[in-house]
Amino acid sequence: MVGNEKTNFFREFFSFKTNKAEGVIGFHRALGIGSWDMFNGGTGGLIGSWLLYFMTSFGGVNPGLAALLISARLVIDMFWAPAVAVISDNFYRFALGRKYGRRRFFLIFAIPTSVAFAAMWIPMAGGLSWLYYLVSFILFDFCLDLVLIPWEAIPAEITSTYTQRNKMGSIRMWASGLAQPLIAFVPTLFMKLLPAEHGMQTSAWALFATACVWGVIGIIFTLFVYFSSWDPILISKEKTELMLRHLDEERKRAKTPARLFLENIANLLLTLRIKTFRKHLVLYFSTFGIIDSFTAIFVIFATISFLPTLTLDPAQAALILATPLLIMTIAYTPFGAWLFNHPKIGPRLLYLIGFGIGILACITYGIVYFTRGSLSEAQITGLIIFTTCVFTVGRNIIGGLPWVVFPLIPDIDMIIHKEQRAGVFAGAMTFVRKFTNIVFNVVIGAVMGAAGYNQHVSNVADKMSNYVQVHHVTTRQAFHLLVTSSTLEHQIQSAGFGIAMLMTFLVGGLMLIALWNAFTFKLNSKTHAILVEEISRLQKADSFGGEVAVKNAKESADLKTKQTIEALSGLNYDKFVWTGK
Repeated sequence: MVGNEKTNFFREFFSFKTNKAEGVIGFHRALGIGSWDMFNGGTGGLIGSWLLYFMTSFGGVNPGLAALLISARLVIDMFWAPAVAVISDNFYRFALGRKYGRRRFFLIFAIPTSVAFAAMWIPMAGGLSWLYYLVSFILFDFCLDLVLIPWEAIPAEITSTYTQRNKMGSIRMWASGLAQPLIAFVPTLFMKLLPAEHGMQTSAWALFATACVWGVIGIIFTLFVYFSSWDPILISKEKTELMLRHLDEERKRAKTPARLFLENIANLLLTLRIKTFRKHLVLYFSTFGIIDSFTAIFVIFATISFLPTLTLDPAQAALILATPLLIMTIAYTPFGAWLFNHPKIGPRLLYLIGFGIGILACITYGIVYFTRGSLSEAQITGLIIFTTCVFTVGRNIIGGLPWVVFPLIPDIDMIIHKEQRAGVFAGAMTFVRKFTNIVFNVVIGAVMGAAGYNQHVSNVADKMSNYVQVHHVTTRQAFHLLVTSSTLEHQIQSAGFGIAMLMTFLVGGLMLIALWNAFTFKLNSKTHAILVEEISRLQKADSFGGEVAVKNAKESADLKTKQTIEALSGLNYDKFVWTGK
């Protein structure tokens, strides 16, 4: 029986059959839509892995200020993201929206997004370099949101089927996961082609070249999205006429743009009334807080924390981070999609397994750090590689879950509000994503700055790595030759301790918080099927008999359905379901 279920799932998952009217997405179209996250995930990976290092080593900005700059741009973006959600949700009001659709039109902004991303990686130390980086960060995020938020809403709009949404979410997870190791390999290749400054191991222009390549990739994948997707309203004459009639009614009520904006901001806040969405946001915040923190810390952790016994050059550390991620992404994603879809497993159990594995890895990192004095270079290197592989297993399990789950969330809202508001939820998700970045950038930058990490410490470690490779000496020998003062030695040890504590207690603590929340997560294939069936039943009642028919339909709902919807929404069935309130 299980074998047949697995066979049927994979047959449907990899089917090329597409039926736009019924919301069936062929594998090639799902691949075209989801593959854009390779650009999105790659930009996030390069920023997470290298930006703090880049700004402190080549931009002349200390870690505390660098973290504030990254956070300042995200504060602005937090208010811009909900605005984009409102604009996209209401874009049918404009001629361009009625011609190209309310999501696909915004894909044109992929071009300025790619240009702005490349501009972020131009090295210019000293003077007002901090101001240049701040402006370039803001411009990049401003353009990225114009593409990201409408794109995130596409899967929830073109199909209501759990398996079809799972297909697109899993491909998105695969694309983003594949981007993380690739974005680590590409700078390594450019560092061989573009030599670093004398005595250094890392080239700033290699990172700029990587950003340019990734920008071109982003434009190509955006074209894939445009030609693979469609607007579900515009493919149906009946739905188009219904949409135009709704717009005429809105015009008669004479709502001003300002009033519409305020109403949609209120709707954004009301998304928090949905119990499952609140839990989802906590898991999302924790998951990406873990990934962002780990990615930002790891390269510096591997280069600084184990001195004087060991230092890995940044490119080598990035490869240790990327290689298991690449293997896990290729091996796990199709199997993970089946596990997500399985009624006895689903997102809850996957979260528990992933966070549990991650906690074990963080404990191991701490043990290796505190016992480094009694270990050799080879032993520490081996343990770092092994622990990173273990962490990557947990990371891959949890990393894509929030975005595989996300397309299902608007259905819980729909049974209350009677309409599909995926854009509002995408805006809320992006808002939380930016907030996550702000919080952890500030915490990491503040701790690293207070611990003594700065441009001088970073450059000494980079020169040490280069000296070891050129002169074939041990790290300890290079350390005693290049670190000529007790003050600098103390600063390196202090910085290494602070970074190790972030790796062990910040990342591990987030894992524990997320594990606790995952225990009570109720959304899965069974509960979603009950939800979708009830939405369909109430829609039919509303279409044929209006409020009276809806009232009768609600009264005839069985107890299991009521309990399931109340567990998912956190709202009383009789009082709130299909009320628009």
